[in-house]
Amino acid sequence: MSHSYPVWPAHQLTWEAQPELVKAMRVAIERRQPQEWPGHGFAVRAFCAARTKYPQLFWQNLYTLRRYDYIQTNLVTRHNPGWASNTDVLCGLTGMISEGLVYSKPGVIELLPAWLPALPNGSVQGIRCRTQATVDNLEWDLNKRVVSATIASVRDQWVTLYMRQGIKSLEANTKVKRSEYGDIARRLLLQKESPVRVTVHLEKAMNDYPVNAPAFTLDEADRVQAEREAKRKMQK
Repeated sequence: MSHSYPVWPAHQLTWEAQPELVKAMRVAIERRQPQEWPGHGFAVRAFCAARTKYPQLFWQNLYTLRRYDYIQTNLVTRHNPGWASNTDVLCGLTGMISEGLVYSKPGVIELLPAWLPALPNGSVQGIRCRTQATVDNLEWDLNKRVVSATIASVRDQWVTLYMRQGIKSLEANTKVKRSEYGDIARRLLLQKESPVRVTVHLEKAMNDYPVNAPAFTLDEADRVQAEREAKRKMQK
């Protein structure tokens, strides 16, 4: 997955500046087959899916880690399903979920960049952003297409707030400007020690960027895992 560096862990590619390269990266992730099923492989694909704003593939990889015995009852994770305790996934799991909920870089905060409507309701607190600000609280109801957030900054700054589901309307207790990126973004003034409350009504529950059928599906995962379990039982 070294070819994924420009999207994760780096921040070199965006839909706004390099759309064709982002599309190519999505195709690369779609075609990537897991090799030997190490947990960190699914974790990296989840991070890359989140950075390319790909809710379906983000959820597929996160779901695989949850479904196939990577996470033990004591929350320590495994290197492979059912064996070899290893902290690769353990140390990255909260990061994966955070990336699906909030993306940030200097001057930019994006809410629900890769969150799937299959998990339509929820809330999270205290996600630190890479622009000297914190999303103190984030609440979403994708059935109603409403997202609310409280954002606190340690300095005065203008940030671009992205919602790639499309912004139907936005209410905030601060100055708001239109963005050059149209209906997916607004400019917000954040002031030191003055938390901003934002409520966004969305055009749709999920972005409509083009997707292809991944080479590795959840049905394929079930089949491969069943074969692995059968082989393990025979070896015993």
